[in-house]
Amino acid sequence: MKKLISIILSICMAITVGCIVSGCSNDELLQRLDGLQTELIAQGKKIDEVQTQNTQLTEKLGEMQAMLDEQAKEIKELKLKSASSGKFYAVEEAYENGFLTLEDLKSIAYYNNGGRRYNEAIMSETYAPVPKIPEALSEGMQLIIKSTAAKEFNKIFNTTYAEAKGFRITQYFGIYGDCVAVIMLNDYSGIPGVIWTETIANVNFNNIIEIQIWRALL
Repeated sequence: MKKLISIILSICMAITVGCIVSGCSNDELLQRLDGLQTELIAQGKKIDEVQTQNTQLTEKLGEMQAMLDEQAKEIKELKLKSASSGKFYAVEEAYENGFLTLEDLKSIAYYNNGGRRYNEAIMSETYAPVPKIPEALSEGMQLIIKSTAAKEFNKIFNTTYAEAKGFRITQYFGIYGDCVAVIMLNDYSGIPGVIWTETIANVNFNNIIEIQIWRALL
């Protein structure tokens, strides 16, 4: 808009000078200036319309991106929910079986350790882990994981009293393919008191004993 005004003003100056040199009357000069002013107003309105359309288009694109992000979250969880059951693995076991990649390990370690701590040698200052999508597990997904935990607890300890409601997912580190990385507590056993750092494929994990990898049985 400012550029258009500058151009029009320059043209006005040129017309004024031209009229003075060629001997135009004041009426002729005013008519030409009025015509340019009318054109300026018309062009200004067109620019305002285009700017409004661009703003509306930007807002629409933002809404569409938000919808796509939400659908991506739903699709990622729905794939796992379709399994309705799963199995737990230790982090190293899941990696050795090919359920987790090296990049998955680094991301889980980053979330678990609270950043690059213990892994500064393999994670640059600009390192970014795999985004947690979704950012939080739905109640339905949590129920499936906790049901698996109760089932495995009863099997290991030859009991029948463990139930999904007795388990709590205290931390969630993301979904990696058909695996979910979590830390869980339950009402049936004590809280592990030992904390140590373990290295898997040159990736250091602090307090790894608590991390569990739930894998969907698809």
